[in-house]
Amino acid sequence: MIDADIIKTCALLHDIGKPVCWAKGKPWGDHIYYTYDIVSEVLGESYANLAMKHHSGESYPEKYRPSTLPERIVWLADKLSSGADRRELPESTVQKPSPPFSLTHPLSSGDSIIQQFKAEMLEKSSTRIIGALKSAAEGFDKDPSKCYLRIYKALEGSDLRFIPADTRPPINDVSLWHHSKLSAAFAGCLTPDDVDGLDVGDFDFILLSGDADKISSYIQESSRIPDLNARSERVKESTRLVASKLEELIGPECVLFAGGGSVLALCPGKVVGEIESRIQESFEESMLGDVSFTVSLVKDSGDRFQSQFGMIWKRAGRELRLSKMEKPIGPRAPIESRVKVCDVCHKRPAEFSDEERMLSVNASPRPEELCSHCWELRRQGKGVWIEDLALGSNHLALLKADGDSIGEVLDGTRLKEMNKQVTPSRLSALSSLLNEVCEDELRRVVERHNGKVIFAGGDDILAIFPAERVMNASLDVYNSFRKAMNNRLTMSAGISIFPKDMPIYAGLESAHELIRVAKSRPGKNGVAYRVLGGLGRGDGTRALGWDELEKVLDILDFFKRIGLPHTQVRRIASVSSKPYEAEVLIKYLVGKRRIPWSKGEELLRMLDSGLMADGFMLYNLFKVGEKNE
Repeated sequence: MIDADIIKTCALLHDIGKPVCWAKGKPWGDHIYYTYDIVSEVLGESYANLAMKHHSGESYPEKYRPSTLPERIVWLADKLSSGADRRELPESTVQKPSPPFSLTHPLSSGDSIIQQFKAEMLEKSSTRIIGALKSAAEGFDKDPSKCYLRIYKALEGSDLRFIPADTRPPINDVSLWHHSKLSAAFAGCLTPDDVDGLDVGDFDFILLSGDADKISSYIQESSRIPDLNARSERVKESTRLVASKLEELIGPECVLFAGGGSVLALCPGKVVGEIESRIQESFEESMLGDVSFTVSLVKDSGDRFQSQFGMIWKRAGRELRLSKMEKPIGPRAPIESRVKVCDVCHKRPAEFSDEERMLSVNASPRPEELCSHCWELRRQGKGVWIEDLALGSNHLALLKADGDSIGEVLDGTRLKEMNKQVTPSRLSALSSLLNEVCEDELRRVVERHNGKVIFAGGDDILAIFPAERVMNASLDVYNSFRKAMNNRLTMSAGISIFPKDMPIYAGLESAHELIRVAKSRPGKNGVAYRVLGGLGRGDGTRALGWDELEKVLDILDFFKRIGLPHTQVRRIASVSSKPYEAEVLIKYLVGKRRIPWSKGEELLRMLDSGLMADGFMLYNLFKVGEKNE
């Protein structure tokens, strides 16, 4: 019973009785008996006793309180996982939670529902989960390690992801899956030698944070669209490899987050040195040494993990940044002077010629020469070409969008406004939600507007569009992000519009600069855009709030619909900065019946916004594109 995989399995299943207990309308404290029944049916009676004895309060009968060493480990793990905002005991063990049972948004006060279960739905879900557990647990006595992984996978894909671990608002925002997973993680970090104390403060735990170095520089090492695409995918694949290595070394339950070149994990102290070196090697080998990986370790007491996890996470981030700053830049391997160097990475000898991509050197065009690594990336990324993305337009646009003040959410500053703490399970749920929104929802938004995602992960996204689609797409990206974050978080963006025959690196550099401009606005929450000229000179940067951009798009749409000659539209826009002259001109055109009365009134309202010149600039740009098309 002291086997680590047995203890982790029972910690993972300790609350498995909650759904059926609630569905049957039984008192809160009775969930331990339903846990016993389910685990007894799936694994056997001895394991059922270990899983059920995870409460020590006096309202639970003494014979059902933890007493043995394994039982104390499961009890401590549950106590740590619950965190500071969930008391070990509910208001009363005889309290009966009433349906419907709702999982709410982590960034809400309990009023934004993600998923809701009626009693019969909850009972059906529990039946499905028990069936999956029976299949996964077959042969548990012979090989608990192998069965634990099967049980973990079965629950990971089950309805536990949408059933709350607690039914009381506002703390019904963590799923039973995230709570159970973290309980197993803490249990795996506690060994029998450690468990001499009686409370969480008697133990220390380690938070591992890892992050790839200079991802943007690597992705943008080449300005070819296929290369950008393939390099972004390589970073994602390497991050998955690191997560797999962590799962292999310490268990899948310990990985709190993995995405966008970053990982966060709860680690047992005894193997932490091996973990650090192995995951660094895993990432850097996958990247062929082109991108290094930095790991930071923060050790703290169990009571601080329970009550001040947000501050521990913040400290981990700060120490990770310091480690990155102190990291020496490794020398490049020398290449003989007569050997051709790769035109993309400039690090390895060139071995392949890309006849489809020509360079001009001393006015003499030649095929681009690539090393084997860059050639493989080029091959993987092919199928995405400038002409396909432009859709007949003369201009392309790059959108770089990034969530605002995400650190204030993950360190608990924003959550305190909702009477919540950053517990490990809540941080895990929030980090996963952010990554899923950028990886899935925002990717779908980009594709709806005929765009192509270059990079998505964490809380940011980089995408390329036909120029005519980018403004509406950016607003759609913003609104989708706001909705997914329960309108509690904002997003800023930089948009670079440039001729499709201009080198894409100019657009990339401009987009990175523009998002900094957008984030420098008071309160952030805006967009900065610029149209680059044929020689790469900026035609003026505009920084607007999202509500202002919406008005600009309304003006643009109006100019398209009004039916006035282009010269008249230009004339109105040219004097829009002088309200009196513009008003006289509009009234004159209405009087001459060149503009209908209703359209004239609409123009006068748009004039008051002060954004008519912005609308015309985009109208003029896209109108020229239509003529050339």
